[in-house]
Amino acid sequence: MKNGVLRLATIGPAGTHSEAAARKYAGLAGALTLELVFGRADQCLAAVADGEAEAAVLPAENIIDGLIGSTFDALIEFKETVQAFDEISLRILHVLASREKIPENSIKWVYSHPSALNQCARILTTIAPDAQFIPVGSTAEAAWRVAQDERSGVAAICSEEAAMSQNLHVLRPWIGDDPGNQTRFLICGRRESTPTGDDLSLIAVHYGRNEPGQLYRKAGAFAHRGLDLTSVHSRPYRRRPRQYVLLFEVCGHRADEKLAAALAEIEEQVKTTGGWAGVLGSYPRRDEC
Repeated sequence: MKNGVLRLATIGPAGTHSEAAARKYAGLAGALTLELVFGRADQCLAAVADGEAEAAVLPAENIIDGLIGSTFDALIEFKETVQAFDEISLRILHVLASREKIPENSIKWVYSHPSALNQCARILTTIAPDAQFIPVGSTAEAAWRVAQDERSGVAAICSEEAAMSQNLHVLRPWIGDDPGNQTRFLICGRRESTPTGDDLSLIAVHYGRNEPGQLYRKAGAFAHRGLDLTSVHSRPYRRRPRQYVLLFEVCGHRADEKLAAALAEIEEQVKTTGGWAGVLGSYPRRDEC
């Protein structure tokens, strides 16, 4: 950040919850001016890698819909140049909006991001049982598409800001399957975080070939050092069909002696299979919205 100006990349277009998270992070970082670069998750990390943005703010996990796969796929792709160094959580408040005021049971098409559609699936099935879900790149794009769609019975799940920016009518000021809905975002850049004593690390592992007991041995590298795993996920490895990357979030910072030793042990395990292992980032644990 130079002269109080912070340039961040996040999921666009303007009006997404990712933009709201970026603005929240900029405020916590003490930025006087925020400049935004919008794009997909991979485009955001490319902007950071190329120096067009200082950091990217990307959705990582929603408490209803789970892992946001595109963010972790992008982190795997850019693992040599960009890593997560902080996190932030945001309360998610969706609205149901349309071009004009219509009865909810007359809604035939609902645009939104796939994760937002999943976060509202049960209530949408109740109020608009015949509606077809149309996934798009972001909730802000959903609002834009509804504004352009002249058919009767079209609605969007989006933020109130996105609905207002497209002059949509808000049918419901809040919609969702859980009033406690929130999303965790990762802040990603070309720098490492400083250990705080209460940190998390994201580790990716790809085995070149499968062997019995691999996951057991991997988890054991953490367990016998007293390191707590907070989550384990699997993502398809895009370079090879029917192969996967395991994602482990573990308590501790990459600079911690125990975690460094665990990673060294894991690297030896995967070396024999022609695979790889690496840290996608370490960041302070921030549980509160």
